[in-house]
Amino acid sequence: MAVDHVSRADPPLGLLGRLQWLASQLFSLETLLVLFLYGVRLHALLPSPPLPETVFYGALSAGIGAWIILREGIYWRGIPIVLAGLVFSGWMVASYGWSPSRVLARESLPFIMGVNLWAIFAAACIVAGSRERMLRLLILMMLIAIGLSLYGTYIELVYGNFRFYTGPDGDWHHRTYLDWGNFICLGAAVALGITIYGRFGSARQLLAVAAFGICFYFLLFNGARGAMLGVMFAGVAAFMVNLPTVRRGTIEISPALLVALLAILAVAGYIGYLVSIGEAPTTFNRFLRLFDQADDPLLRVGANRFDYYAGAYRIWLTSPIFGQGLAGFTIAFCGYDQPGCHPHNAFLHVLADFGLIGFFFFAVFLWTGLRHCTLDRLRQDPLQMTLLMTCITIAVYAMVAVDLPTDHRVFFFVGLLALRPPPPDTPADMEDDD
Repeated sequence: MAVDHVSRADPPLGLLGRLQWLASQLFSLETLLVLFLYGVRLHALLPSPPLPETVFYGALSAGIGAWIILREGIYWRGIPIVLAGLVFSGWMVASYGWSPSRVLARESLPFIMGVNLWAIFAAACIVAGSRERMLRLLILMMLIAIGLSLYGTYIELVYGNFRFYTGPDGDWHHRTYLDWGNFICLGAAVALGITIYGRFGSARQLLAVAAFGICFYFLLFNGARGAMLGVMFAGVAAFMVNLPTVRRGTIEISPALLVALLAILAVAGYIGYLVSIGEAPTTFNRFLRLFDQADDPLLRVGANRFDYYAGAYRIWLTSPIFGQGLAGFTIAFCGYDQPGCHPHNAFLHVLADFGLIGFFFFAVFLWTGLRHCTLDRLRQDPLQMTLLMTCITIAVYAMVAVDLPTDHRVFFFVGLLALRPPPPDTPADMEDDD
C-alpha cells in the first residue's frame, strides 16, 4: 500500500533507535485518536484517566494535533468535509430551540459543538493528509482488534458465553459484547483489506489471513449482529469494486477479486458447516431470531428496532420539514427523556429530529466524503479501498444502532475519506516501497 513515506524505512541504528521508533508509533496522534473514539468502550481494560475518556484523550489528541498543524499545516482537501459537518452540526444545535427535550438535548450539545467537530477536523484535516498516518491508524486498530479477539475467545472457552460475561470483578457493562464487536469489526475489515491486496503468498498476506480469521471467529460467537454484518458487507464491496473487466475481447480478472471471492466463500462455507452439525454460532442464531420477529410481531419483546423504525417514520410525518428538534424523538416516542431511546438508524434519526432540512445537510456532509471514493480511485488505491471497507462497518452500525448526535465515530470516519491520493507511479498493492 503506497504511502508518502514510511518512517520505518530508515530507522536509527541499534536497539535504542528501534525502541525509539516503536515508541513513536505507539505514542502517536493515531493512538490517542483511537482512545478518543473507543476509550470509553474499552475502559474495562484501560486505566481510568482523571477525566471522562472521550474528554481526556480528545484533549491530548487536540494538543498533539495542534503541534502537527504548526509543523505541517492544514490539509486543505479535508476542509469541505469540515464545513459540511459544521453546517449540519449548526442545524442540530439550532433545533434545540424547538425540541421538547431538555435533559438529553442539553447533554448532547457538548458532543455536537465540541467532540464531533474535533473528530471531523482531526480526521479530515490531519490524519487524511498523510497516508502514513492513515496506514498507522488502520494497522493499530487491527492489532487492538486481534488482542481483543484473542482475549474474548479465551473468555468464551473458559467461562462460557462471552455475551453474558461480566468481567473478573463482575463490573463489566452488559453491552461490552457490542462495544468489543463494534471495534473488532474495524480490525477485521483492515485485515481483510491486507489479505485481498497483499502480494499473493507473502508472509504479510498470510498473517493478515490469520488476523481476519481470529477477528471473524470472535464475531461469530460474541452476538454483535451489526458488527458481523458490517464485515460481510465490506467483503462484498471489495468483490464488487474488483469485478472482471472486458478489454479487447479478453476478460481481465483482478487477483484482489479472486482473494475476495475466496474469503467470502470460506466464511459462508464455515458458517454452513457449523449449521449443518447443529452448532450454529451465537451471532447467526440471533440473526435467525430477528427474521422470526419480522415474520411474527408477537415474538417481539420490549424495545425493538421494528417499533423504533415505524415510530420514527410516523413522528417524521408530523413535522416533515423541521423535525421534532434535538432528541425530540425521545419525548415523542418514549414520553420522557430516556437514554437509549432513539431510532437506531441514522437516516430515520435525522428525519425524525431534524426534518428534511437536516436530512439535506446530512446528505451533503456524507457526499463531501464519499465523492473521493470513485470507482477508478478505489481500483487504483488499495489504501482508499481498505479505508472504505472500515467505513462500511461504521455505516452498518449507523443504520442499526447509532445515536447520531452523540456518536463522534461516524463523523470521524466520514472525515477520513478525504485521504490524500497516492503519489504517481506507485505500486497498486499492500507492499511498501522499502
